[in-house]
Amino acid sequence: MKKNLLCTFLCIYTLLFAACRKNDQGAGENPNYTPSQRPAGEITGSAEQFTFGSAYSSFSSQNGEIRIDIPAQAIDGTGVLTIQKIKNTSPGGVGDAFRISFDKQLSKPVAVKFSYEDKLDSLSGSVECTGGIAIQDTVTGFWALQTKFAFNAGGNYVSYNTSEKKFDIAFTQPVRLTPVFKTVRPLTDVGFSVVSNIPALDPLCSIYGTDKSPILLCNDLLVESTTIDRWELLSPESEGAGVLTPKGSQAIYKTSAYELPVINPATILVFLKHYRRPLSAKIFVQPEVSGLKFSIGNQQYSFNDNVIEAGLVNGRFEMSWDLGAHSGSLTCRGGSPGTYNWDNNFTQFLFVPGDMTPQQAFQHLYNDGLIVSAGQVKVTQIGPVGQKIAGTFEISNAGSTNLETSAYWGDRKIVGVFNIMRDY
Repeated sequence: MKKNLLCTFLCIYTLLFAACRKNDQGAGENPNYTPSQRPAGEITGSAEQFTFGSAYSSFSSQNGEIRIDIPAQAIDGTGVLTIQKIKNTSPGGVGDAFRISFDKQLSKPVAVKFSYEDKLDSLSGSVECTGGIAIQDTVTGFWALQTKFAFNAGGNYVSYNTSEKKFDIAFTQPVRLTPVFKTVRPLTDVGFSVVSNIPALDPLCSIYGTDKSPILLCNDLLVESTTIDRWELLSPESEGAGVLTPKGSQAIYKTSAYELPVINPATILVFLKHYRRPLSAKIFVQPEVSGLKFSIGNQQYSFNDNVIEAGLVNGRFEMSWDLGAHSGSLTCRGGSPGTYNWDNNFTQFLFVPGDMTPQQAFQHLYNDGLIVSAGQVKVTQIGPVGQKIAGTFEISNAGSTNLETSAYWGDRKIVGVFNIMRDY
């Protein structure tokens, strides 16, 4: 008996797979397409339960992602609806999936409204033509992209009718550009790929609402290069835009070594044949630098890089900052990574804080400016203009002078770190 059932299942699956391959002939058919079996999603969080009767009822999950509309006379007596959030194991899955179940079989289909509003930042391109909902067969493990549902673009949700007593539902984007968003540093390579989880690359909006059978989803496949029309980098001539190098269904974007993009994040577009709108991704280029921080005893000071001028003059490193209230400078004998002791000529420090009364100045000398303090500047990196200069410094005995009376006020320890952009 078990052998007959297994043979029957294999025959049905073979026919379904063959029908899927036959019905899904279209643009950019991928010869490597094979449906993917996935485990059922693990439960995350607590289940939500709702009791309903024979009158029309509508229930929403706590976060508003799922809404269930139950028509009147769908059940005799009372029933219980359970909405359980689960891990999304669907190929191309975006966000959480949901396990929806009723304690009784309904006589009429319910409307499931699945919101994707909070997923928009994770989606690339026109959602209506690249995204959709999938239902998992819990026996075989296959996720099937549904075709008989409707998008509500204005409300950012899809509406799906079903009479199933229990089902796992997920939002998926089986045609996408990846990664859709990334934060990187200057002079970084970012690789992009156009992938799909379906056998052919026809726009999905052309099959939704039709009699086309659900499409079994597969693992990520790199789409055929013949389906790519072109790649584009928005505002490629602007300062700091970087360079995009396409190669078929993949591309490399190299961020600028020196400047941030004028429009940040930068936008990458890829146009597919037969698609009206491109897939898109955004790259935010984050400055490599942070600024200057140091402490005078228990007093902490921090200055952003944008108020610091730093660079090399005659082969020597220097930086200065002036905020009106606070001003200072640090110079160093060397223009390359190394350790430099304080001296009377080149490796020096001066700081005038604006929050001390009376106003005073700190320097790398003590004993009324007669003795050079112990300590040093350790430069760990000096890059070209536009890249960072990094290191640390310590002044064991930073002398303090009253600027109003020129009186010497003793010494204090100063410890600092810098990670700043080189300006010249």
